Amino acid sequence: MDINFFKTKNYNLFDQIPDAVVIVDKSNFKITYWNKKAKEYLGFINKNIVGKDVSLILTSEIVEIITNTQKNYNQIISLPVSDKDKIYLEISVLNEEGNDNIILCLRNVSQRQEIFDNFIQEYKRLSKIDKNKNLFFTNASNDIKSPLQSIIGFSQALLDGIGGELSEKQYKYLSIISKNSNNLLDLMTNIIDLSAIDVDKFNIDEKHFDVIEMLNSLLEVFNDKITEKNLELEVEFVDIIKRNIYTDENIFRKLIINLLSNAIKFTDSGTIAIKAFHPDTEFLKYQCVRIPKGFSDNSFLMFSIVDTGIGIEENNLNIIFDEYANFEKNYLNKKYGGTGLSLSISRKLAEKLNGVIWVESEPGKGSSFNFIIPIEKQSEHEDFSLDKVDPSTSLAELQW
Repeated sequence: MDINFFKTKNYNLFDQIPDAVVIVDKSNFKITYWNKKAKEYLGFINKNIVGKDVSLILTSEIVEIITNTQKNYNQIISLPVSDKDKIYLEISVLNEEGNDNIILCLRNVSQRQEIFDNFIQEYKRLSKIDKNKNLFFTNASNDIKSPLQSIIGFSQALLDGIGGELSEKQYKYLSIISKNSNNLLDLMTNIIDLSAIDVDKFNIDEKHFDVIEMLNSLLEVFNDKITEKNLELEVEFVDIIKRNIYTDENIFRKLIINLLSNAIKFTDSGTIAIKAFHPDTEFLKYQCVRIPKGFSDNSFLMFSIVDTGIGIEENNLNIIFDEYANFEKNYLNKKYGGTGLSLSISRKLAEKLNGVIWVESEPGKGSSFNFIIPIEKQSEHEDFSLDKVDPSTSLAELQW
């Protein structure tokens, strides 16, 4: 850059723009020019500082930016103007290769920053209110659920004949009480679970456990539901290297239960399939999974719960894990029951396990709910060794 050109012709143009401009000699970091707005922002209005070292008028933070920047650069900094007040400046450094000077532009963004700061303060205030609300639900969980459990227990006992034979009308009314009490308990349980996750009441307890043994015991719980709906269950493990995995077993179990319950609920005929395999590195990156140092493909497991149920409309796929999305929940809840919150909980549980979750679906053709979680202990990666899964054993063990 030929500074003499600006001296003779264009310096007056810099005085017309609303931003501060400081030109610094790249060889010795001395000021060769600054405009009126720079004098206003930085002081020294009545002093001539051309030829002085740039550190005379700029803070050490800005000087460090200039001296260490080898290319163009943008950043917002705060600059004190008194003991109590400060202004926010958006600093742009133009440091082009081959030019003898560095151009420093400073724009006052205090008003914009003030709006942003107010927004952040309001966000923090509302977050605190929301956290307090969630904490209330979590702490009051027993007080909320105990009366419902009592109603459910006594109504079921009466239905079972503990109080004597019931008339047809009495049986009908008690059945309604029992059904709606159970629905209300499911709703309260899901709300409390959501609240507990949001206030970090779900403590992470990672350990090693046998994933096949855990799934085997879990599937026994769903045997009656699957048989009742005449559904077929398929279990497939594809080239699983690690059978003993490291994660939070309780959270993992609850995640599988939520997704499996959802699949069974919305499938009237056909098949429920559980698939597990090690995703390759490229797929992990595609799903934006963070890969810790030393981890390989075998350090992660992907689980898919696939059903042949009603499916999901394409425009609802991106919001199905949102607890505040309505789409067709009212219609589905009336037909199939439930709260519509289990998938929202599932997303939060997957995140608790440092995993990702997503869904693939087509209306009338079923859905595939998928999640990927790390299954190794990061801090002891090199010492972590697990048994290889025998493909024939994995399927044989998963029998009722």
